[in-house]
Amino acid sequence: MYNTPFTFPNQNSLGGLSSSLSIPSNAPLPLGVMPPLMSVVGGTLPTAVPSSVQLSSSPVVTNLANSDKKTVWSEHKTPEGKVYYYNNITKESTWEKPAEMKTREEILLSDCVWKEYTSESGKKYYYNRETKVSVWTEPPELAKIKASLIKKPEEALPVVEQVEISEISDGTKDSASEREFLYATKEEAKQALKKLLRDKNIPSNTKSFDSVIPLIQDDQRFNALKTYQEKKQCFNEYKYERAREEKDEIRQKLRELKVNFRKYLEQHAELNHHMRWRQVYELVKDSSEYKLVNSEKDCKEIYEDYVADKERAERGEMRAKHEEYYNKFQSFLRAHCPVTPTTTWSMISEFYRNHPLYNESDSWLKAMDAVEYRADMLRAYEDLVKEKEKEYEAQRREARALLRREAREARESCLALFYELKDRGVLTAISKWKEIFPLIKDDCRAKAPLKYLGTTTLDLFKLYVADLMETLHACMHVIKDIIKEMNFKMDHKTSLDKFCEAIAADERSKVLDPINIKLCFHKVLLL
Repeated sequence: MYNTPFTFPNQNSLGGLSSSLSIPSNAPLPLGVMPPLMSVVGGTLPTAVPSSVQLSSSPVVTNLANSDKKTVWSEHKTPEGKVYYYNNITKESTWEKPAEMKTREEILLSDCVWKEYTSESGKKYYYNRETKVSVWTEPPELAKIKASLIKKPEEALPVVEQVEISEISDGTKDSASEREFLYATKEEAKQALKKLLRDKNIPSNTKSFDSVIPLIQDDQRFNALKTYQEKKQCFNEYKYERAREEKDEIRQKLRELKVNFRKYLEQHAELNHHMRWRQVYELVKDSSEYKLVNSEKDCKEIYEDYVADKERAERGEMRAKHEEYYNKFQSFLRAHCPVTPTTTWSMISEFYRNHPLYNESDSWLKAMDAVEYRADMLRAYEDLVKEKEKEYEAQRREARALLRREAREARESCLALFYELKDRGVLTAISKWKEIFPLIKDDCRAKAPLKYLGTTTLDLFKLYVADLMETLHACMHVIKDIIKEMNFKMDHKTSLDKFCEAIAADERSKVLDPINIKLCFHKVLLL
């Protein structure tokens, strides 16, 4: 189990004094530790020394000055650096520090019911062994003990004498096979015994533990667990784990055999995926790949999966072939045939069959004219026609928008002509079309609306005059209000200038059109 040499250098012990005690080879250590090979002064080294254990070059024995009360405990470290304690008389080892080696402070603290611990976060807490209660604050009893230790110095420790020896022995001779191998935890001991069973290749179908004992009892790991019941329970656990491993191994082996049979099917020269299983069975039943699988059901499932994969691959290749012909034929139509939204399939058929490319040797166009690819040609034609229809609709929308824009500009130019006539005083709210038409008939702006469907020049004139009449009525109401408020008296002798002067005296007249004021003057005279 242990391949690393085990040496004991001088170690510090009580009160910082140097102490290192070599112990006999058969001394039991704490659980999980390999015993160092040493002996007591006055003897000789054991005859059987494991190759993995080495003595320190200068072994030292620590004795107390008081011969009547000889120190029987010594402190040592495992190869991992963990401290343990060995009794020279009882040959026992323990992880806990014996009372004989404890200081006064350690004795007082060990007698106290409160113990100090540190949590994973580094914070200290305190546990009562009797009440099983844990608290974060330091109990008064423990604080009192610590305070008394600070006030009263620790009593002097016994003087330690170091004696170098050349030979060490405890008077007994144990062979390496008779030593006990102990482990830190029970789980480690169980794993050691399971490892032993695995090394001996004990199968999972072994009926009883008693039949296995003669095969493993000479190994040191057999004594990792002490009682028979513990060993038997560990053996049963090993059987369960080993059975699962064997099942996994069988499944893995079967998977590998199935993979090999699948490769055999793919590489078989006479086999194709269009054959039925009974035909395939006659071809493969004598092959070693089939016999190793040893299950016709499994082999049939493998063949069915193989067929499904082949058919899936064929469908993929066929889709790629159809897509290729579709793209090639559509590119041909774009390059050579002027397709429009009104082009029919009969026109396309006649066109490509009369094309020189169709009559060439190994022509892809002629090969595509086969029944299985005719649908791809038709689909390419339909998609191209739909594309042309969309382009045509887009052009029509643009043309309609342009026409609407030009018609709007023509109407605006005609209205601009009417504005000019109004500013010149030619066009008023009471103007008639027969009076205005001779004036505008040769003007291009008056003719512009006639180029487009919808509103004509006459329609625009009527709308414009209606707006002027509405403005005139509003002006008439304002003038009547002004005359009424000013008590202005009009008769047939009242002149236009006098009327305009009277109206101008009011602030509301500033927004009135002079032409409308003149028209209102004549209307007022007629009232």
